[in-house]
Amino acid sequence: MTRQLHVPSRWRRRGGSRRGAKGPLFGLAALAATALVVGGAIAAPAPAGPPRTVAASQVTVVTGSIFRVGSQAYQISGMRTARIARAQCFYEKRVGRAAQRALRRMLARGPIEVTPVGGTSLMGAPFVAVKVKGQDVRQRMIARGYAIPRAALNDRRNPWCVQP
Repeated sequence: MTRQLHVPSRWRRRGGSRRGAKGPLFGLAALAATALVVGGAIAAPAPAGPPRTVAASQVTVVTGSIFRVGSQAYQISGMRTARIARAQCFYEKRVGRAAQRALRRMLARGPIEVTPVGGTSLMGAPFVAVKVKGQDVRQRMIARGYAIPRAALNDRRNPWCVQP
């Protein structure tokens, strides 16, 4: 026989039962536990390694900031580009496709120097700094308007969609 928790009526959901309501402190504790687990996995950066030179023919561009070398995906650190697959509006998808094409053109120019900078993205791709013929790809993408610096993105709004 299981014992039921006594939940004050002010904590109960309207129209619901006592079973799912455990109070506001339970939600905060669950959120904190999740943040510790997720934060610990993300906060442990992978050690930065030596640069690796890759031929342009080995690279497949996935989005404006993610590319693959063989089966290993990499994300360019310090920039954010518009999404393609889960775009929130037509304009974000259009800018995302343009960023994807721009990154493909930049990486096709010559041998690519990939340097791990430590850390991984939410999808598990290591963050890297990328240079093509001595030029930093991140700086060129930002200068041409295909990406924005990640540090400049403090709020949660989508900069590519028109805000009402």
